[in-house]
Amino acid sequence: MYVLSNLQFLAQVSCDSGRRRRAVSVTQPTLTSRHCRTCRSRRPPSVWQSQPKFRCQMQRARQAQASAERSDDYKCAEDLVGKFVQSNGVVGLGTGVLVNAVIDCLAKKTSAGLLQNVRCIPASDVSASEAAFQGVTVSSLAEHPAVDVVFEEVDEIVLQDPELPFIAGRLAAPVQPNLIRMRELLAASKCNVMLVDGIDQVAAKLRGVLPVVVDADLWEDAGEALDDIFIPDAEIWRRSRAGYDPADPRAVDSPYLSAQGHNLLDVKFYGPLKLFGEQASYQKIAEEIESLDGVIAHGLFVNVASTAAVFTNEGVDLIQSAAFVP
Repeated sequence: MYVLSNLQFLAQVSCDSGRRRRAVSVTQPTLTSRHCRTCRSRRPPSVWQSQPKFRCQMQRARQAQASAERSDDYKCAEDLVGKFVQSNGVVGLGTGVLVNAVIDCLAKKTSAGLLQNVRCIPASDVSASEAAFQGVTVSSLAEHPAVDVVFEEVDEIVLQDPELPFIAGRLAAPVQPNLIRMRELLAASKCNVMLVDGIDQVAAKLRGVLPVVVDADLWEDAGEALDDIFIPDAEIWRRSRAGYDPADPRAVDSPYLSAQGHNLLDVKFYGPLKLFGEQASYQKIAEEIESLDGVIAHGLFVNVASTAAVFTNEGVDLIQSAAFVP
């Protein structure tokens, strides 16, 4: 990165110099491979020999890697759609890159006539827009209260636990999560497939950030209550519109406020999730959060996933829950 920055700097100096020379020169130099294609100035030999070639190689490598990742994601999504989706089915769509791969696959199979009359219910405006853009039929729970399968992307999951506990809703981009709609969709489904982006999202124990949706009018009371049950293992932040602001953990200047009048509080654990300073089951932690005044929803899901689908370069690995009851 340091070498590349210096090379880019040298190239820019060369370009700037060329512009100044061009302003006073009458005859332009003949354009050769050793000249800058932008300003036609002659590159220093070291820059000409290394920088263009190196930058092109890096760009091609990044493009090839991104293309390979998209191809791998699509192949995994194709396997899942073939296994879990049938014609005339109702499919729930979460949010994320892997969900977009599922949407892409649904669109292509529908266009090819391999799937017919498939209706999709999105859990976010992002997935709704992506599905509509791809030509997938978008519906709602009001029209189809019984859902055949939901594909949702997780932030972290424990595969060794028979209840497949996971956390979702951490990301603030491209939009803030809608945990309420996500929970409603998962509760209405017969089969919930959690998409896992490689082994990096697989944990022995859940840790890190746990998002909690609260009533905006009661956010301070809810924050203090959360602090009481999780002290000394976590701190409570209010999420801003842009996400996380280390300089403003209370998001005084620009707190995120949903259309329904909700704030997002992030319980930032220093290590694994604990309750009153001690180890506790994820079900107990979830119940304790839900008992607090002002809490609307949260991102800790226990015994909700029927299947975990781990996307890898070799294909998708499926892990079935031993406790899920539709």
